[in-house]
Amino acid sequence: MGKKDEICFEFRRNRPECYAELFNRLVFGRDLISWRELKELNVKQGFPEGRREYWRDNLRKSVLCMQDGRRTYAFAGIEDSTYVDYGAPVKGMLYDALTLREQFIRNEALRGDAFLSSFPKGGILKPVITVFFDWTGKNWDGPLHLFDMFDPQERNLLAPFLNDYQVHVISPGKLEESRILTLDTELREIMAFQKYRNVMDQLKRIIRSERYRFDSLTELSAELITTVTNTKVNLANLKREGETTVNMCLAIDQMCEEARQEGRMEVLEEVRKANAGRKEAESRQKEAEARQKKAEAESREFRRKYNELRAQLEMLKGNRISM
Repeated sequence: MGKKDEICFEFRRNRPECYAELFNRLVFGRDLISWRELKELNVKQGFPEGRREYWRDNLRKSVLCMQDGRRTYAFAGIEDSTYVDYGAPVKGMLYDALTLREQFIRNEALRGDAFLSSFPKGGILKPVITVFFDWTGKNWDGPLHLFDMFDPQERNLLAPFLNDYQVHVISPGKLEESRILTLDTELREIMAFQKYRNVMDQLKRIIRSERYRFDSLTELSAELITTVTNTKVNLANLKREGETTVNMCLAIDQMCEEARQEGRMEVLEEVRKANAGRKEAESRQKEAEARQKKAEAESREFRRKYNELRAQLEMLKGNRISM
């Protein structure tokens, strides 16, 4: 597990209110999950693929409050993706299948086919919802349906016999800013930063408008932001004396200053290259002038010798005539 995966895992584990808000506001569109009733599952669901193994860590058993007042359970999983996963439909389908399979039981009280199936006749499975969270800062252009991964002709031919699987991707870059600003937890600042991570002017604007929130982020949220966006700042220098929160506004000021310094260095480098180019051009010009002078000198020497030979020939002709 890399550094980015580790910090994402710690954030999901320690900030259940953000976990619940992600599903309520960005998936369901209404409050179905209470973060106080989220239960972390100590399951390590994984599947091998060659020498690699994929593990699902962010899985919670969630209490869903239904519209009719009933309460039921479902499983809500988040797959934090730091790269565009072009196999997401298959991975998501496997994770969901593993979670469903975990609900099978080996019960000695079962008999016959139910015992062999590890599942009773008429048994009920709790639903599984998997969301891929896009941390890439790119345009997620991977397939969102299993059907998208099939050859179109083969898919159309066999469509009545195939089962599709849809991937739910939350990509901050594609979300409207107004929707992000409806969030109440620090997921709001995290997603706003992620949305504008590559557009400095927009990032400065949103942080200035949300300054009252960005100047007192928890250390875990600040570390998540700086890690997944590759922002190189020292969080220890962004804490106020005697406080544990981090002032991310100062981080932006540092980033802007670094950008200005990089801009100055780029200008200096361009000037250096221009000066080097001018000196090289001047050197080539001098070499060309030297070659031209040498050619002119050789031409003059050739003409001098030619004239001498011609004069000698004329003299020889005159001597013959006089004889």
